[in-house]
Amino acid sequence: MRLISRSVLREIWPPFLLGFGAYTFLLLIRQIFLMTDFLVRRAATFPEVLWLVVLSVPWIVVLTLPMAYLLGLLIGIGRLSADSELVALRSCGVGPAAILRPAFGAAGALSVAVFCIYNFVLPRANDALSHALARLAATSAVNLVQPRVFREIRPGVTLFFDRVGADNRSFEDVFLSFAEEGQNRILLARSGRLTLEGNDLWLDLTQSVAHEIDPADPARYRIDRNAAQRILFTGDVWNSPKAQISFEKGLRAQSLGELARTAAREAHSAHGSDRYRLAWVEIHKKFSIPFACFAFAFIGIPLAETSRRGGRGSGFAISLAILVGYYVLLSSGETWAES
Repeated sequence: MRLISRSVLREIWPPFLLGFGAYTFLLLIRQIFLMTDFLVRRAATFPEVLWLVVLSVPWIVVLTLPMAYLLGLLIGIGRLSADSELVALRSCGVGPAAILRPAFGAAGALSVAVFCIYNFVLPRANDALSHALARLAATSAVNLVQPRVFREIRPGVTLFFDRVGADNRSFEDVFLSFAEEGQNRILLARSGRLTLEGNDLWLDLTQSVAHEIDPADPARYRIDRNAAQRILFTGDVWNSPKAQISFEKGLRAQSLGELARTAAREAHSAHGSDRYRLAWVEIHKKFSIPFACFAFAFIGIPLAETSRRGGRGSGFAISLAILVGYYVLLSSGETWAES
């Protein structure tokens, strides 16, 4: 019996790996295309974009593992059926359990793997991805203000610059006006650059000149020249005091326990009905997506045993049709649950 189980798994394993590689590559190409926008428009560096792509991999993997297993079942068991090996096994007194046991055992192992990735790896990856995207947005000059436009980035502080640098993260010919907390100061600089250190956003200026007037004695006028100057920066884009970049943990970045607490909290909130439903959607997805491996086993094994003709091409076509329906139902069901 163990020999038969190993033979069944050997038939499923190669097409499973092939499908996993193909489906992951297809979804990863789409993600790479989306992330290259940061490389082109926001002047992100190649390591930064590569890190964004790496953080997107866990979500792709939890989708492609069940998809690849369906393909492995259809091609592997379909090959046994096409070559009449299943008929030969039954004529020798070997029952269907010899095929079902290794197939459902592998589905159980994959379900556990997907559950662990979805509940322990994916929330951390999504949280890190949100942080990385926010940091790229914070240090991109194009997100702050348009060139040659006066912008009051916070009460009493006005920013103006002539043009954005070639890297999309620096300013040329900077003008800063401070009229807050008794200050009356104007600062001019040849160039400036946004730098994020921890949660603090800094504006590094080069060749700056500060003009300051004492409101109590207008006759006093002071000029300070600096080759380099650093200012703790903030703006209404981030809406946080003391120039700290704050992040709100999204639902997809929360663990199962955090989602349960969010749902319980939002259930008693007057304006939390939408977020309450979204939290429960994510909770159900924590279990339903890993269970997809079992669902595909229930669907794939009978189809593989009955489709004797067409070979690998037939298995791939059937799996593709099922996966399209699966993805449509997944997206539509999520939308219906949210509304």
